Amino acid sequence: MSDDAAGPTPGSGEQDPSVTTSGETTGAECPYCGSENTEREHPRGPSRCQSIHYCNDCLQQFKKFE
Repeated sequence: MSDDAAGPTPGSGEQDPSVTTSGETTGAECPYCGSENTEREHPRGPSRCQSIHYCNDCLQQFKKFE
């Protein structure tokens, strides 16, 4: 069995494809309060076209379609 079958290893310089995205890394407008004081918590949500964000003003977590 080759080491390549296990995927990227820590320190190899390769990023895990489940957490990389080609989209923007900034926050998004909160759908609950309209604030732009948001952070992207994780670049991948429950599907490849969604990212998970958190609003620092109303403290709500929300999904954004990319």
